[in-house]
Amino acid sequence: MSGRLGIVVMSALLLGACSGGTDRPAPPSGSDTQPATAPTPDDGDDPKDAPTGCETGATRTCKVQLPTHGSIETCYLGVNLCVDGEWSECGDEDALVKKYLGG
Repeated sequence: MSGRLGIVVMSALLLGACSGGTDRPAPPSGSDTQPATAPTPDDGDDPKDAPTGCETGATRTCKVQLPTHGSIETCYLGVNLCVDGEWSECGDEDALVKKYLGG
């Protein structure tokens, strides 16, 4: 439960981190909200272009774009954990270490 609360709090605090700048697009006409879409990783790199062969236990920052509501964009900033030379999904570092490395 505290993990979900942490995501909500972090999302609220990092609201500005998801926008590209101070310019906001106009809200869609006739609707205050857009349909929710599945969260997608957005770390700025195409996964196909990402270097391979990372060292197990290494971390890097990542960002997951959350559903947009009207003109409000939110995201989750977390980490990818390297496990056996491959990067994990974006998430909380402590939770990923427990999940993959048993620590």
